[in-house]
Amino acid sequence: TLPGRTAVEHVFVALSTSNPAAEPSSAEARDVLRFFLESFTDPQLTRGAPVARAPSMVTLTPMYKEEVTYSVDDLRTTIDGESVSTLRFIISMMPYEWSAMLQRTKIRLPQQDYDGLLDELSSNRGEDHKTLGEICRWASGRSQTLMRTVRGMASYADATRVLARLEGVPESDIE
Repeated sequence: TLPGRTAVEHVFVALSTSNPAAEPSSAEARDVLRFFLESFTDPQLTRGAPVARAPSMVTLTPMYKEEVTYSVDDLRTTIDGESVSTLRFIISMMPYEWSAMLQRTKIRLPQQDYDGLLDELSSNRGEDHKTLGEICRWASGRSQTLMRTVRGMASYADATRVLARLEGVPESDIE
């Protein structure tokens, strides 16, 4: 299945990284990972309630003319008349995440020619077009509030389904 294959690919990348300790290079990522791992040893944590008793989530997100996902043209657009494109600005704010994105997609970008990269990927089909979509989602996930909200709610729904299966809830009762 696709989700299973994706999980295996992530594990493979984690185990075959050039960083032998597999420690994240980003300070923020290290803090999140440390907090997560320390939560397993918290003596005050009690066993969680079954999924059937978990509250349902409803999110009302006010928005006005905000795109959920950037298009390629949006990423090429310059910001406030400057000579900096939206993609270049996002990359400058999150260089470590961009490096991870390049590594994950196996893109070689020696001259930092982001517009050239978008042009090259746009002109091809197949795997390059898939990579272009991944870049658009990456940029949107770092700068579009609505995209992050939608992704968070989708992750919550996925996690709830996984917990229900682990608790033995019949498949017919899971959404």
